[in-house]
Amino acid sequence: MDEMLIELAKYRVAKALEDLEAAKLMCPVPQSVILLNLSFC
Repeated sequence: MDEMLIELAKYRVAKALEDLEAAKLMCPVPQSVILLNLSFC
């Protein structure tokens, strides 16, 4: 059970990083701004 939760957490982190990279490409603002407000664009 715990392993599944760990895998899910890893997947969510990877997905968030991918979304962050995509956001940086679409809207080149400082990364800290994107981190603070992912809906900035």
